[in-house]
Amino acid sequence: MINILDAIYNISQRDELEIKDITFGNNRANNMGEGLEAFIKDSFANMFDEPDKNKRNLKYKEVFSFQGSKETHQILC
Repeated sequence: MINILDAIYNISQRDELEIKDITFGNNRANNMGEGLEAFIKDSFANMFDEPDKNKRNLKYKEVFSFQGSKETHQILC
């Protein structure tokens, strides 16, 4: 079971703490939060360095019980 302490530990092990800009659609407010959301999800799933989106999505399904109702999560993550 992953908890907040695991996520903090995963973040502390990173040399680079970069939050990527993710642009999807025209809603600027939503786009501003997408990068932070992806960073937080990666911290809990410890998937910072995984380039394969399918592997990331499978790990997210293991770690998170609910990923939101937006369909864009499957595209962005």
